Amino acid sequence: MAFGDLANEFFNSNTSTGTTSLAVTCSGTTVGNLLVANVTWGNFQDIDTPAGWTAIHDNWFGGGEATAYKTFWRIATGTDDVTFTRTEANYAGAIIQEFEGPFAVSQPDDDAEDRSNITTDVTSQGCGTATPVTAGGIAVAMMQATPSSDWALTQTTAPAGYSNLLEKQVGAASRPYYALASKVYTGTTAETPIFTTSDTGARAWGGVAVFEQGAVAGQTITLILDDGAATPNPLPGLSGLKWAWFDEVTPNLFNAPTDKGAAGSTDGSGELVLTLPNTTLTTGQTGWLEITDSTGSAAFVHKGLGRPVVVD
Repeated sequence: MAFGDLANEFFNSNTSTGTTSLAVTCSGTTVGNLLVANVTWGNFQDIDTPAGWTAIHDNWFGGGEATAYKTFWRIATGTDDVTFTRTEANYAGAIIQEFEGPFAVSQPDDDAEDRSNITTDVTSQGCGTATPVTAGGIAVAMMQATPSSDWALTQTTAPAGYSNLLEKQVGAASRPYYALASKVYTGTTAETPIFTTSDTGARAWGGVAVFEQGAVAGQTITLILDDGAATPNPLPGLSGLKWAWFDEVTPNLFNAPTDKGAAGSTDGSGELVLTLPNTTLTTGQTGWLEITDSTGSAAFVHKGLGRPVVVD
């Protein structure tokens, strides 16, 4: 899976007006992935923040017997089951999406919300404007609308450029609709997502958060460069080596290189270690390495020049 891909979705709701806790089982999560939750609860009272989660947006919408909303994020640990709680009892629902990492430790990069329609029926609901500080990450848009009889399931269009729409409602049509959608971005352009419905329209709220991609560790390859003699002599202290890595194992299958560089170097024993953040190969699989010296000299001869190499 690539960065930002949807890895899992989790959901639970309780239509009982006596609900003060709502457990969501998050099975099969991967350490380092991002979890984002959108929680709704009947009548306005603050929803508690579970241990290990961080709140993003927290308020109410709808007017009259208002609906409480709260959104959260967490970096997955692999043990991520969660119980949301509140003192005041009412119906409740929660949706969670897991996104492929890695993600930076400090999150989110920015977040925003749009509360301009919390007591006004609309068919288009914005999420505010969130601007990434660092290039590269995932934007998650979230919204709720009430009643769901006027913003119904399957009638929502995710914001332009966004996908992975997850939508739910809590039981009866008089209760809220809530949704998540996401988009991987590469630059620092502001994100201004807007949800729309083909239904008659409802009171609504929307929010967005942008989460920065973390450093990619990647796989490595390790080999000794030598002079190709019958009794090989290692080549220590080389620098400025130019190289390209292909996930294909023979030249006739080559596509574009997944990784390349112009600053490879050997240590005192002639060992060369290269990091491959973009390879799809795993430990023990074989790809192809092309390498030359800093000037591309034809006199540069060693056994590392164009050959299969096993990933560490």
